[in-house]
Amino acid sequence: MMDFVKLQLPPGVARRGTEYSVQGRYFDADLARWSAGVVQPIGGWREISNVEADTISGSPRAITSWLDKSNQIWAAVGTHTGLFVMTQTGVIHDITPSGFVDGRENASYGGGYGSGDYGAIGYGTARPNVNVLNPASMWTLDVFDEFLIGCMTEDGKIYEWGLNTATAATAVTNAPDAAAVMMTNDLFVMALGADGDPRQVKWSGRGARTVWTPAADNLAGSTRLQTNGKLVCGKRIRGGELLFTTVDVHQAQYVGSPSVYVFERLASGCGIVSPQAAAVVGSRAFWMTKNNFWQFNGYAEPLPCDVQDYVFENINTAQLSKAYAVHNSAFGEIWWFYPSEGALECDSYVIYNYLEGHWSIG
Repeated sequence: MMDFVKLQLPPGVARRGTEYSVQGRYFDADLARWSAGVVQPIGGWREISNVEADTISGSPRAITSWLDKSNQIWAAVGTHTGLFVMTQTGVIHDITPSGFVDGRENASYGGGYGSGDYGAIGYGTARPNVNVLNPASMWTLDVFDEFLIGCMTEDGKIYEWGLNTATAATAVTNAPDAAAVMMTNDLFVMALGADGDPRQVKWSGRGARTVWTPAADNLAGSTRLQTNGKLVCGKRIRGGELLFTTVDVHQAQYVGSPSVYVFERLASGCGIVSPQAAAVVGSRAFWMTKNNFWQFNGYAEPLPCDVQDYVFENINTAQLSKAYAVHNSAFGEIWWFYPSEGALECDSYVIYNYLEGHWSIG
């Protein structure tokens, strides 16, 4: 008679080293999660819109949802060629702004001789490095009151849309060009990488998205971060805002007149890989860097990761600008979707359970 031995394996996947070196742990997984110490399958997707897929053109690069004052749920999707909104019933509307400049579907190497327009750069001026990786074009989307606001990196304009599906989004009056946009906790629209300066932060008047020139009767202003990186995105957390660059992370805190905002660099060597690679849970934030995961919980630090080697040794580093973080509050999870080695689009994921401190992959 065969005796059965009950296996008591800790939750989560461990991929540091070989299968032999992590004996007594789960070494691989797919579509599985651990909750309260119990392994269970991850359910499938639920279709929201039954409209034909070609209603949305371009490759989706950001999505956000919000509730208007009449309790109508909206979702907005930014692609590398346009901007779209979906109603609660799943009907999709094209609200791409007039004059919108299409972006890059995929990250690509550029620069060097022959890469630009003839005569665009003066004789004797050094040309861009041919080995510079130009990231895929990504949107940042947020909500001002009921208005959708958004910005796509290569187009550079800050747009708004006011719930009328018969009209397209329009550029915010007086707003600067930017690489990304966000709403702050204190009702300022904040432009990151403003006016072509990758380190400049500008903010509108309080509650006034069209007021950008500082004056005695408003709180509009600007600052230039002390960093060697380029601003990528910003996220609201409880008690302030986090501003992510390609090399470090800064915190912005509202202090009122006359300074309005003060900025503090929290950590370096933790540059975010894409405008959508961070997720927020209350006063905490989690984000992906080029070789690790980081968290902010009062201070910034690397996030211990049992699958770090597996993820970053099997990732398409050239297309990391498409990495996308999602918060699944039902299970206390942060998901990162990313393109695996050889893939152009996100085809893999890694999950961190911040309630229980373990990881899964698939």
